[in-house]
Amino acid sequence: MARKRKLCEVDADFWCELCPGPIDFDEPGSTKRHCSGCAPAHRQARSKGLTVEQVNAILRVQEDMCPICGEGPGDDGAEGVSWWQIDHDHKCKCCTTGCRRCVRGLLCKPCNLHRVAWYERLGEDRQTWPLLNAYLSDPPARQPAARQIEPGDVGYVRAREGGFAGSTYAFRTKLMDLL
Repeated sequence: MARKRKLCEVDADFWCELCPGPIDFDEPGSTKRHCSGCAPAHRQARSKGLTVEQVNAILRVQEDMCPICGEGPGDDGAEGVSWWQIDHDHKCKCCTTGCRRCVRGLLCKPCNLHRVAWYERLGEDRQTWPLLNAYLSDPPARQPAARQIEPGDVGYVRAREGGFAGSTYAFRTKLMDLL
């Protein structure tokens, strides 16, 4: 019985479509088209009908920060790569899982799972938090700048400390200002 050849043995030049890195097929999570660092970001974006470039544009508009709490990327206690949560409007009638039209922004895990979800369950007469009202009425993903793909949005996946891997400059700059 012939030994099954790995894809990387057939052609040694397999490069990720999202970043300039090679694809290591022995690394868990890599696919035929994406390295193990970019593949989860591609899957996550695709689940809401977005491209990684569109997710990068939304993060650019948000200045790589959570638009609710203003915290930088990363989840408490997370080891390795952690991802922004794609927030979408659950009241949207077009689908049950969310789609490109339903996407509002990218939030940190606590804001997506607790703050926004809790706030939306309140009656309209009790929704008095100006910051959340501003986010829900004019979400970053629906702003004109988020619909324009710029050169800086292409060719990589924005990183999370702890993924959208690449630009953490805005986060580090704001952190240094606080210190």
